[in-house]
Amino acid sequence: MNKLPQTMLGLFVILILSMGSASSSYAKPSKKTKQNQKSQPTAVQTQTTTAQPQKETPKKSDFLEKVGVLYLGRVIGPSLGNFGASESTPAGAIDTPIKLHNRLYLSYKFAPDWRFRLIPRWNLKLGMGLKFSAEDIRVRVQNDATIKTKNFVMTTYLETRLPTSTTSHDRNLIATPTIELDPTYSFPNSRYTLGAYVGAINYWYGSDGDGTGSLVAAYATPWAGYQASPKLMPKLYFNLEGGTKRREKLFAGWNKNGEAVANFQPALSWDITKGINLETYLIIPAWFDNDSLVKMDTLTIGFDFVGILF
Repeated sequence: MNKLPQTMLGLFVILILSMGSASSSYAKPSKKTKQNQKSQPTAVQTQTTTAQPQKETPKKSDFLEKVGVLYLGRVIGPSLGNFGASESTPAGAIDTPIKLHNRLYLSYKFAPDWRFRLIPRWNLKLGMGLKFSAEDIRVRVQNDATIKTKNFVMTTYLETRLPTSTTSHDRNLIATPTIELDPTYSFPNSRYTLGAYVGAINYWYGSDGDGTGSLVAAYATPWAGYQASPKLMPKLYFNLEGGTKRREKLFAGWNKNGEAVANFQPALSWDITKGINLETYLIIPAWFDNDSLVKMDTLTIGFDFVGILF
């Protein structure tokens, strides 16, 4: 009877010791187990190593970065006194359908601030049915920053017309060397801007040309604008044109269509969206050698639409 308690006590001690050793083995894993766990990648690491690389957005080639396409559409007319589809002159509406004058500027930037432009031009008569007529193509070299400061920039154009139209071919026109300067000044800390378009054209005819166009012409169009909002700018232009014909003096009303030598043009420029602009203006003629009063028939509405295509 005395041996039974001793035997039970011995079994109890052995049980306690065995439980202690088992718990210690689970509480502290071996170094080898830690190394095995550390060497296995986590879920995040597995996604990183197996994910496909993202494709880069393709960039334009150097050539395409230098190429540009711009469209200009212009409608002059009708007059306020005659809303029919007829063009207007200082003498009033004439029996000529209103035209949509189209220009496409194909440009290539061959150096910093320098562009070469090829400008096809054509008209669409907007009367009964559309009628197409081609005009002379223009070739232009342009410098966008002849003079440039913080608030002032001047652009220079050198261009000529190629006698591609039937009219120029019949007149034996060879070329029209042209220079134009476009200065623009933005007042600091202000919404006001001043600018101008100033140029001169020399018409070159062959020896058998009829010389019906001006041999020398000059023009100047100063303007002022106010940035009323991010998209709207009211403007005021003053357009002065003059030239010489055979046996005629400067500022003799050289335009063969009978348009005014000088006119005012209050306008509103609207940036519809990035790269698209619509400018509406009213042409108010003024004369140096004509006492006629301004009439409703002589007030002409004009529209210019500009869109960057590429």
